[in-house]
Formats: sequence, C-alpha cells, structure tokens
Amino acid sequence: MTMLGKHGCKILVMSLCVSSLVACSTARPIAQAPLEEAVPVAYYDQYLDLAEQALAHKKYESAKRLLEKVFLKYPGHVQARLLVAEMQFSQGNMEMARVSFKKLVNEQGVKARALQGYGLALLTTGKADEAEIALKEAMELDPTLWRAWNGLGYYYDRNQDWQKSEFSYGQAIALEQNSSILFNNRGFSRLLQKNTDGAIIDLIQAIQLDPENTTASLNLQLALATAGRYQQAMSLSAQDVPANGMNNVGYIAFLKGDYYKAESFLTQAMETSYWFHEKAWRNLGLLRSQRQIEDEQSDKGTSERP
Repeated sequence: MTMLGKHGCKILVMSLCVSSLVACSTARPIAQAPLEEAVPVAYYDQYLDLAEQALAHKKYESAKRLLEKVFLKYPGHVQARLLVAEMQFSQGNMEMARVSFKKLVNEQGVKARALQGYGLALLTTGKADEAEIALKEAMELDPTLWRAWNGLGYYYDRNQDWQKSEFSYGQAIALEQNSSILFNNRGFSRLLQKNTDGAIIDLIQAIQLDPENTTASLNLQLALATAGRYQQAMSLSAQDVPANGMNNVGYIAFLKGDYYKAESFLTQAMETSYWFHEKAWRNLGLLRSQRQIEDEQSDKGTSERP
C-alpha cells in the first residue's frame, strides 16, 4: 500500500505483516541418524514445535533440518508441509508459497492456517479479491488468526473502506497486543485516513514495542510532518543520513501547501547530503513547477477581473 500525494508520487510503503513459519522444499537431505525408526512419535511433534520456533526467528537452516527429520519418517506430513509453505512465504517466494498453501486448504488440521497463508500470498501477488475470500474463510474457521485480520485490514485500506480496515486491525491487535508491525500498519492506515493524531499514537506505540522498527520511525516522521510538527519530525531522522529526513519532511510540507517550509527543508537536504540527492532535487522541481502554475493562475485571475 502506498501513500500518494496529489502529484502521484510514492511516499512510503506500508509493511504487510508477513512474519511467518515454513521450510524450503528444496532443502538438502540429511543423513538419517542411527535407530531413526525407533524415535517415538512424540519426538516428531517436538521437531515440528522447534521448527516453528526456528522459523519465527528466521533460523531457516535449523528449521529445515528439523522438518527433514519429520519428512524422513512421514513424507506427506501435513503440518510439516504447512511449515514448508510458511517458510517459502517468509523468504519472499510468494508464488511458490501460494501453490503450496493451495494444496493444503482442504487438509483437516491445517485448513484454517493454510487458507490464511493462501490469502496472504494472493494479496502479495496482486490477486486481492481472491485473497479477501480466502482470508474470510480462514476467519470463519478460526477467528484467532491475527495475520488474517491484518491481511484483511491491508485489503480494505487498498479499497479505502476505512471502517472495515479499522475493525480488522483492531481485531488483529486485540489478539497480538505486543506486535510493533500491527501498530505500524494501523498507524499508516490512519495516516491515509487523515486521522493524523490517531496515526501518531499508534506509530509511537509501534516504536516503543520495537525501537528498531525503522518503517514505523519513517511513518511517524511523515505523520508528524503532516501535523505540521516539522522539528519533531526532523528529530527522527537517521543521524548518518539526515538529508533523507529533510527530504521526507520537505515533501510532506509541499503536499500540505506549506511551500516556504518545503523549500527550506528540501534545500537543506541538497546542501547537507554527501552525494547528489536526486529525490530532493526532483521534489524541489515539483515545488517550483507548482508555484509557477499557481502564480500564473493568480495573475490570470487578476487580469480578467473587471
């Protein structure tokens, strides 16, 4: 989802919450341990639990080794196959993940999570309407799937159905109250709705939950600039590249029609950058072109006055 200014320029992309769990189907085989056949069934359940934990922390190699142990004993194990699909999704192999999830949507025991993953994969591959159907079906089977609620929030944002997006993000946050990603997503949604105060509250919460969430920091910077709190917005700029922050704040000021502030920040971005700041240069060009258009319209209106 992108926030578009009146000139159609992309400002920032909201993160779709894809923190997922899975293992690659192309993982290299592991030599079978002695007496592998004698391992109790309960051990394989532990392998699955450990694999899921590993995937949650993006320790993909560890997850692969654990899942391979399961596949050696149970080649078609549906829960292990679900984790494979989740890893494909987490690693960005969306088309592969979509196919893997689809094969599991009718399997008992994993159907709800498979539909959730299938819907999220459809959403990220541009099949939004199909995604909504799958995510809703997942919710009917298991209303506690917070990632499905988050995906629906993203879908409704795309369609500017703000009431439904607010509800969806609210449900997701109620289920996963310590998720920085969810507060960031709802904050960005509220920024799109022009609910700047609500956006700032959510984005501050996102950063408190995860100080390293750079997406939330950038979105908070945009929200503060949108509220006209330019100096506070600038205080969030990365110390190593303050020019980027000046460009972001300057562009928001431009969209607000605060041309004096916009030109000041964009000019500072050009002057303080260690390299030629192409984005600031382009934004200055947009600003000056807009000013020229408005000046010409003003002059024309004055000359035509009786």
